[in-house]
Amino acid sequence: MSSISQISLWDFVDPSKPWVFGDGKAAFEGFANVIPKHFRYGPWHIGSRFALGLLFGTLIVSATWMVLNKPSNVVEGGGWLSLFRIADDQYQGFTTAWYVNLATFLWMMFVCWRIMFVSPTGKAAWITFTLWSWTTVTVRNGWLVLSPWIPFVRLIAEILRFPGLLSATITTSVWNLLLFPAVVLFFSKDHEQRMQRIRYFTSFWLTQLHVFKLLFAT
Repeated sequence: MSSISQISLWDFVDPSKPWVFGDGKAAFEGFANVIPKHFRYGPWHIGSRFALGLLFGTLIVSATWMVLNKPSNVVEGGGWLSLFRIADDQYQGFTTAWYVNLATFLWMMFVCWRIMFVSPTGKAAWITFTLWSWTTVTVRNGWLVLSPWIPFVRLIAEILRFPGLLSATITTSVWNLLLFPAVVLFFSKDHEQRMQRIRYFTSFWLTQLHVFKLLFAT
């Protein structure tokens, strides 16, 4: 497996690169090996490239349209914040909601710290969709903590609302309804390996990433 320091940002979007960086025990403690190699290393199907291009193209066109054709409520309201109709009472400091955001942010940051410095994967874990989703939700909770005193970050928090909830929903549903059952039921060699994987996938820390993240995002 290549060292994470040798992986460039372009590797994440280069369709000629694998989406699992490595093989053997080093590749996420060997669990990535249950996926057939031709799915991990490609080449990418032309339909996948088209779908990704369409997705990013739509995002760019939508953002450009919003900038060039400001909705009427933005013009009338006198700022981009009005586009999201953010009420001040949603962002009062030292309320129950604010303390919930603070506690959630601190806990999620602690999990990030533990993955980075304690877990065997380290910062390499951030090549996964799961950790980018976790980070998005973490950052949004952090902005919510600051928003009563820094109004501009309310806009950032609102922008991250849908991506955070959507990515957390995808992670929770795909992992628990598809990947976890498939790995345990169809890709385990015997009962001992099946039980080992059940214990690993239902551990406290992985449950935070694959189950509780949806609660934190909500």
